[in-house]
Amino acid sequence: MIPTWNLQGVIPPTRPGVQGHDPDRSPYLSTLHAFISAMGTSPARLEIIEGLLKFRTEIHKLGVKSGFQWLNFG
Repeated sequence: MIPTWNLQGVIPPTRPGVQGHDPDRSPYLSTLHAFISAMGTSPARLEIIEGLLKFRTEIHKLGVKSGFQWLNFG
């Protein structure tokens, strides 16, 4: 699960109430469905996500089969 934005408007690097050295921290693991539910909160964001999925499809075709991406929706 991806935590919600904090008062500063960012997703915190550690879960609220968790020590900084706890392994449950950023980057947060998420299913695609959970990611879209958490981040696809407007038509513009859904358009960005659609582009991300198209990009990931293309790099998969080139042979990139695993990895992670940092995303900034700010």
